[in-house]
Amino acid sequence: MERKHTSGPRRPTAIFEVAGVECALTFLTEERQNRMKAQVTPREVSLVSNTWPTLIKPYPLMISLMQIAITAVIILISTHLLPKGPLTQFGVGFSAWDGQHYTEIAKQGYGNFVQTAFFPMYPLLIRAFHSITQISYTTSATLLANAAYAVSTVLFYRLTKEWFSKDVAWRALWLLAVIPAGLFFNVDYTESITLLSLLSFFYFLQKDKWYIAMISGFVAAGTHDLGVLLTIPALIHWRVTSGTRKQLLSIGLIPLSLLSYMSFLFVHFGNPIAFVYAQQAWHRIPLIPVIDLFLGFAGLKFYPVSVADWVHNLMTIVNGLSPLLMVISGWWVWKEKRFDLGLKAFYTITLLLDISSGTGKTPFSPSILTSFARLVVVLFPAYMVLAAKLKHRRSFVSALIVMFLIKITLTALFSDGFSIL
Repeated sequence: MERKHTSGPRRPTAIFEVAGVECALTFLTEERQNRMKAQVTPREVSLVSNTWPTLIKPYPLMISLMQIAITAVIILISTHLLPKGPLTQFGVGFSAWDGQHYTEIAKQGYGNFVQTAFFPMYPLLIRAFHSITQISYTTSATLLANAAYAVSTVLFYRLTKEWFSKDVAWRALWLLAVIPAGLFFNVDYTESITLLSLLSFFYFLQKDKWYIAMISGFVAAGTHDLGVLLTIPALIHWRVTSGTRKQLLSIGLIPLSLLSYMSFLFVHFGNPIAFVYAQQAWHRIPLIPVIDLFLGFAGLKFYPVSVADWVHNLMTIVNGLSPLLMVISGWWVWKEKRFDLGLKAFYTITLLLDISSGTGKTPFSPSILTSFARLVVVLFPAYMVLAAKLKHRRSFVSALIVMFLIKITLTALFSDGFSIL
């Protein structure tokens, strides 16, 4: 006798055979799906949407983890299999160059005046992580930097998707992953911590998570000397949204981070702005923004005769083109209506200050453009507007391949005793 269904419309099934056994898949009808959605209360939706795990999207995280793995493999190969460069006394592997200073400060504190140029937040985090895990300071520094970068990519993707679209977010994420100076996100430098704190600040500010944004600003100001400039977008946002007096007072957290470090410097070195004078160790000189970028290309060696000459030329090109690209992107940043005035102001002021001083010519940094690519790599709005403009698939993929190859080369040279700054 045929059984009758009286409990509503029958759900469609699909019959297929696996290993000789018939299986049935039952699909939910549209009516059933609607009933299931209705069972979720608004409060449950609010709780889910406001938690950090909802930010963790698998694919952005996969891209960052893949990049971290590639960087690690390149560094292992270069440090163990390739001939050493001429400057191995400044370190090899993940902790080369500035990385040595950060780990030494984490171990022993500020031992000399020159080290005051390195802001304290990253060493403090390294020391705390080491105390908790008991792993080495160097490994702690590397793990912290890469963890910060992984979280940054998720936030960056989420923010770009909300401001633009999913397609733009994917392209922007790939740009961030292969930009040549992005190698500093994965070694013992502060760039990944800086990027994470900047993204957190603007992400939570637009979500009206005011105090989380201010804490992010506190971290940024303690990590990078220009992090204190986040006070500007905070004040603008407070004014535009007619914020409360309590919110206005909380903006003080951002400069408080810098003031705390200045107080420490006054007590231990007798100079609250010791980090400014410490820049003399790198022979910092004032530059004319944009104009001196072009003059820096005059330092190219047109008849390279050694590996050092080729490395110098490569770094001059990268350190010159990177800020020029950021300057061009700045035009689109200001035209972009999705960005508020605070973000535009922060981008512009930070970029101009980054390229308004350079290093005097020394044996270790023979170009006035030294470090320019690294300094501007955290200006994330540029990747968003560039991704929005680069719509031609073949051109975009070609650009990714070229940048990725340059990044691989720079990573190998950086970790093997060459002057890649």
